[in-house]
Amino acid sequence: MQVYDLASIGGPAAMMPPAVQTYTEKEARFLPPRVIVENSGYVILSSIVANIDHQTPSSLLDVEDCVSICQRVLGLKIQEIAKLLDISRASLDLHRKGKVKNFSPYLKLAGFVENIEKLYTVAIKNTMRSVLIERKTLVQHLIANKDRLEVTLPYFDKASEKLDKVTIKKESITPDLASSRLAGIGKIG
Repeated sequence: MQVYDLASIGGPAAMMPPAVQTYTEKEARFLPPRVIVENSGYVILSSIVANIDHQTPSSLLDVEDCVSICQRVLGLKIQEIAKLLDISRASLDLHRKGKVKNFSPYLKLAGFVENIEKLYTVAIKNTMRSVLIERKTLVQHLIANKDRLEVTLPYFDKASEKLDKVTIKKESITPDLASSRLAGIGKIG
C-alpha cells in the first residue's frame, strides 16, 4: 500500500489522516498506591500525597470529594471553594476532572472542614451567610483568612452560640388561616 502526501500533490491537507501521537508518563507519580484502613474505610494515597505532613481526611480520595464535603458541611458554592483554594473557578473545574498537580491545598481544606463537622452540628451551614460576626459572614471570614483557616474557629464558636439561641416554633396552619394570610397577595388596587 502506497501512502501519498496529499498536500504535496495538490490535495487538501485536511484529507490526510492525523498523525498518531502517543503519550507516556515518564514519572511514576501515582505508583505504587498505598491503602490505609481507617474506621473500616479505605483511603488510597499516591506516593506524593503520602509525604504530606497534614493529617489525611478519612473520606478524601480526590478533588470532587473535597468539593462535596465543603458543600455538604459548610454549604459553600463552587466559586467560594475556588477562592478558598486561591485558584480560579475554571482551574477548580479542571481539577475536578482529574488534572490536579498539587493536591495539598485540597487536603488542608478538607481536613479543616472535617474538623468543623466534628466540632459543630450540620446546622452550622445555615449560619454561613446569615449570621454576622464583626460585620462579616462566616464565608467572608473564611475567604479573608484563607491562608490561616484555623484563625476562623472562634467565629464558628460565636455563630454556633447564636444558632443555639434561635428557636423554631412549629405552628400548624389550617386552611382558613392560610387563606386569610394569602388573601391580599396578587390583588392590584
